[in-house]
Amino acid sequence: MTFSNDRILVAPARSGSTWLCMLLNELDNVVALDEPFAREALAEMDPAGFAEFVGKTLEDERRMILESAKAHSTKAIGDRGLGNHYGEVSHKTGLRARQVEFGTIDISKTLSPDFTLVIKHTIPFTGIIDRLILRYPTYVLVRNPLAILISWNSIEAAYRDGRIQDYALNLTGDLAERLDVPDRFERQLRLLEWHFENYLSVSPQHVVRYEDLTTSRADHLHVITGQHRVDGTAGKAAGSRDDVDHLFHMLVARGDSSPIFAFYDRDAIEAMHASMTRRMELAIGA
Repeated sequence: MTFSNDRILVAPARSGSTWLCMLLNELDNVVALDEPFAREALAEMDPAGFAEFVGKTLEDERRMILESAKAHSTKAIGDRGLGNHYGEVSHKTGLRARQVEFGTIDISKTLSPDFTLVIKHTIPFTGIIDRLILRYPTYVLVRNPLAILISWNSIEAAYRDGRIQDYALNLTGDLAERLDVPDRFERQLRLLEWHFENYLSVSPQHVVRYEDLTTSRADHLHVITGQHRVDGTAGKAAGSRDDVDHLFHMLVARGDSSPIFAFYDRDAIEAMHASMTRRMELAIGA
């Protein structure tokens, strides 16, 4: 059974989507779940099967929340709530390690039976977004591509190598073949372009930019839920200066037909590069 208040949130990894879920959870009569699927459960599914599974998950989670005030979600390890998927930079590896697990969270708020339920995922939802938009109001969170790419290079994950996680292989069509090039930075750009290419099918009114959330959060949360929120956070500069410069030049050298430029123009990417450079210079001088 599909409820009119079911919502889908899709985003590239490291775009601020977990933070957006946390903001949504602070609103009345709203529950946002972060990747409420065990990864091993998705590994054998095809796109049609996963789309059906999403519908069943929405129905089951809504019932579980109302009956037991609990829900399945990815959450901070050893905690009962949502949290950033990656921790602080390791002194040994220079990378951020994954610090979340799939489990159960507590829903400690009063809800009506028709509360707004939002479920979020990254690559798997991106891979079947054409099916999701036919069934549910589907919203996309995007972030400046240079910021995403630099963040990918700071984590212990397949994204850093420009690859797909094994559990998502069956849900992403020919993406693995598109990533079959030797240079990992080129693979990363192709992977990000694949995300943005899929998001072109979503109504522009349903696209939220991370940068807008950090400056005018109320209006953009209202787009998804009809409610407002004011608090927010700011991003941090990450990665090496050489990586930032290299990825910046690769991005702006992309042709005008790149789906990236449907969401961010070269001026926005140049401004992000300048901002990252300034923050790095200040950090070095501190």
